[in-house]
Formats: sequence, C-alpha cells, structure tokens
Amino acid sequence: MYYTMFKEKKFIIIDGNAIVHRSFHALPLDLTTKDGKIVNAVYGFTSVLINILKQFRPEYICLTFDTAGKTFRHKEYKEYKAKRIKQPQELYDQFPLIKEIVKAFGIPIYEKPGYEADDLIGTLINNKQVMNEKIKSIIVTGDLDALQLVNQRVTAYIMLRGLSQGIFYDKKMVEQKYNGLEPNQLVDYRALAGDASDNIKGVKGIGKKTAIKLLKEFHNLENIYKYLQREKEPKKINKKTVTLLLRYKKDAFLSKKIASIITNVKMDFILENASYHNPDINKVLKILQRLEFKSLLTRLKDLYELNKNSTFLRLNLKDKIEQDKRSFNYFLIDKKEKFNKFLQDLERQNLFAFNVEADDNMNLLGISFSWKNKFAYYVKLSNNFNLKNDKTNSANKKQSHSLFNYKDYKNKTDFNIDWLKKLKIIFENKKIKKCRYNIKI
Repeated sequence: MYYTMFKEKKFIIIDGNAIVHRSFHALPLDLTTKDGKIVNAVYGFTSVLINILKQFRPEYICLTFDTAGKTFRHKEYKEYKAKRIKQPQELYDQFPLIKEIVKAFGIPIYEKPGYEADDLIGTLINNKQVMNEKIKSIIVTGDLDALQLVNQRVTAYIMLRGLSQGIFYDKKMVEQKYNGLEPNQLVDYRALAGDASDNIKGVKGIGKKTAIKLLKEFHNLENIYKYLQREKEPKKINKKTVTLLLRYKKDAFLSKKIASIITNVKMDFILENASYHNPDINKVLKILQRLEFKSLLTRLKDLYELNKNSTFLRLNLKDKIEQDKRSFNYFLIDKKEKFNKFLQDLERQNLFAFNVEADDNMNLLGISFSWKNKFAYYVKLSNNFNLKNDKTNSANKKQSHSLFNYKDYKNKTDFNIDWLKKLKIIFENKKIKKCRYNIKI
C-alpha cells in the first residue's frame, strides 16, 4: 500500500485527460454494454480510480480536465500540438459518463477554458492552503510534462502503459532519468531540445545530449544567452552550437513559454472541498450496475470494507441471485412426487456431482446433485437448521460422520430417512460414477 510511504497528509490530483486517454488505448473497443455502448475508457478509468483510493487512502483528492477549444498556448503558437492525430469520437463520448462516476465518488472536478489540466494541477499544488498545511501533493498522470512540478512537497506518480502500475518520481528519480537535471530545469530542456509530441520546436539542431550538457553548465536558458551576450568569443560552447543558439533564439524562448506549466490560474479552490470521505456508496453502485461493471463491484466492496449487513452487499447479493435465476435451472426436491421423478432421472445417469449440505453441528440438511450444465437439484431432507453448538453434538464434530448412519437420524421427526435409504442404493451402485469437491475417501 502506497499510503505507508508518506507521513504527511496526502493530496491526490489526477490528470483526468491523461488517465482517460491511457484507458481508452489500453482496453479493447469491444468492451461494451449489452445495448452496444462502448465503455472501455470508462471501465479503465474507474478501475484506476478505485486502485488509487485503495493504495493511497488520500485525505484530499480532486481531478482536473482539459476543456474543448484552444488555450493561451495556441494563441502564442498556432502550431502547438498541430501534429497530434484527432482521437476517435468513441473516446469523447465517454467523458460525460466518467465525470458522472467521479461526482458519484464525491470528488471535485476542476477545468477552465483556455487552460490545460496541467496548469490547474500546477496551481492547485501551489495553493496557499495546501502549502501551509504541509501536505504531500501526489500528481497521478501518464504525462511526463508534470515532472517539472516535482519538488520536496510534490511527487508524481506516472502510470505505465497498462493501468495497474506506475512509477513514483521524486526529485532524485527525476535527476536519474534526465542525467542529473533537476525538475525545474525540464522546461529549459524542452526549450532547447524541443518536444515532438506537443510540436514544440526548441532550437533546431540541438538534441537531448547537448541540451543536458548546456544546462549542467549554465542551469537555465536565460543564463546561456547572458553568457553569449557577455562573451564575444564563448569558449564554453562550441561554435556550431553557438550559431544554432543565436539563429533560433526566438524559438528557444517561445518554446520555454509554451512548455511552462502555469501555477497561478485564477480558480475557486478551497482545500476542505477536496477532503475525501466515503461516498454515497449506493449512488456509485447504481452507476456501476447500469454500466454492467460487475467485476468492479467486488473491488469496491473491498475498498470500503463493507460488512454483510451493508446496503451495498444486500443489493449486490440480490442482483447476483436474480442473475443466477436467469442463467441457471435450480430445482428444489421437497415433495414425494418430485423426489420420485428425480430418483428415476438420477438412476439413468452414468456420472453425477453431489455435495452434502449440513449445519454447524454436522446435522445433515440435504444433498445437492448435478449432472448437466446449468442444471442443479437440491434434495431437502431436514428443516432443522442449527448454527449453535449443542453439548450432545459437540463431541461428535471432531469425528467422521457416515452419510448413511441412520442412527443419527432416527430420533429426528423432521428428517426423511426413507429418501436417504433410496439414495443410498444409488450411491452404492458402482456403475454410476460420482464426483464431489474436497471429497474424503
């Protein structure tokens, strides 16, 4: 559990767009509801969200999303992200459902026209309340751009290509990944080397190695150009690189501006509104059931440690029973005419499976049978269901019990010995094979 890694209170900020896109591409498009609605991104996102809540147990949590339309970066540079391939409509159609789930969990969503989710993340981690409370902020994303925000108070949890694992990036890990560069130098790194994914130019002709070398020597972009302005014959930079830096100076500073995450967006944020408490579980349950996310129901139960009397489990159990009724054929054998017909069918089988049903005192209640897929029979032999140990049977519990020891049942007026005797004949018939889970021979 990741929550043991942090002594401080935890503020989880999820980059919604990054996780949704990752979920969409990680799971197949044939993950649909019965009516054909594609929900692969919804499922993947919800799975990640449940995992985050379980692993981190945050005191505070929120999500940020991009908004449709251009941002201030497009105004500065029209070609910003111009080479990105437009995502299919099937992805965008799932965003309303994802936001519905987030709200059901009681998690606030922040988005603002003209800004990206990263800008809101940068603003949230630098909020005065967050800083004054000495809270550990953890950015959950799949985008390495967020690493520029990492410091002593901020850690980034970068999701891997799948949806179940990620890598923590603190200051030390960032330095290891970028050959000694600190997180606050990553903007300058992109300003020099560019970033093809966002179509950020950088300085044409300068690659990653040269960019790292320059930043180790001068720390940031401004210092590089101060040096070039001061020195008529710069000796610390080779002539080819000097030529490139001077020729593409405008591109370098524009790239830095575009690559920098804004940390002072005007937004209404009160830390207490991001305080996380257990959600309205029934509201979450109804959405997951509507979307047919049955595998997530168990994980939700484990997350909130619900007991057997909870509304969640009662509703889930009821749903499971109704589903089983539609999928399976169960027959209760509790009348003489039913038993006689059942016995005739049983005698004709070459193989059947059975299981003995007993109470806590090893009193036989009945026997279950099955010899056909999705068909099962329960022969009811007794109504006496006892969950408490009694003195007369407590000693026998540690001993082996014979299924056909009639002495055990002769004083039980509610027990059908005649049916058991007839069943014994079939059990002793060696031509009919029997199987049972965990059978003792």
